[in-house]
Amino acid sequence: MRCLQRWLMWVAIATLAGVGVGLATRVWVVSPVRVTSNSMSPTIVQGDWLVVSEVDARHRDAIRRDEIVTFRLPFGTTLRAVKRVVAIAGDTVEVAHTYVRVNGHTIPIAGSPSDFGPIQRSDPPRPVPRIDRVPPGHAFVLGDNPLVSEDSRSFGPVPVTEIVGRVRYVLAPPPWQALAALGLLAMTVCGLVLGASRRRGPRLGEM
Repeated sequence: MRCLQRWLMWVAIATLAGVGVGLATRVWVVSPVRVTSNSMSPTIVQGDWLVVSEVDARHRDAIRRDEIVTFRLPFGTTLRAVKRVVAIAGDTVEVAHTYVRVNGHTIPIAGSPSDFGPIQRSDPPRPVPRIDRVPPGHAFVLGDNPLVSEDSRSFGPVPVTEIVGRVRYVLAPPPWQALAALGLLAMTVCGLVLGASRRRGPRLGEM
């Protein structure tokens, strides 16, 4: 019985703590998001959890370079993507096969084939680097793993009205399976102890 009481006490504490955390997240307007790809590796990897603060209309114009944001993708849907902002309105962006250059600063694409080797006749024509200026009300986003990332190089600059959150923290996946197994084991043990105590009770009374 004492084991059961202790277990119920911990359940109550966990419940109160969960309610407190839930209220705090509502006050601060933050939400957890689970990552399902490696386009932001090594900063964020598949399975990580993100603590994201929501961005409203008043703060979208304050988006800055190097921030990691979540946005609607495809635009206007409920689906979400996470990328890093590398350029904002007015910046010049040069997109090539092996790099992205923002205002003269080069972001190399590690692992891509070099553009500077000798051209063989059998080689396909290499695309000319595309140079654009980020339009007002937009941001150019790039994955930290640009070799596999689908980002503004393919779908263009993101309207700031599609940006819905800023990534505040990155959390490694917790051992939910281990916690669930321990909780099930504790419940089983307490149930056995409680059942044994109930069986012994009537015998003691009859004596």
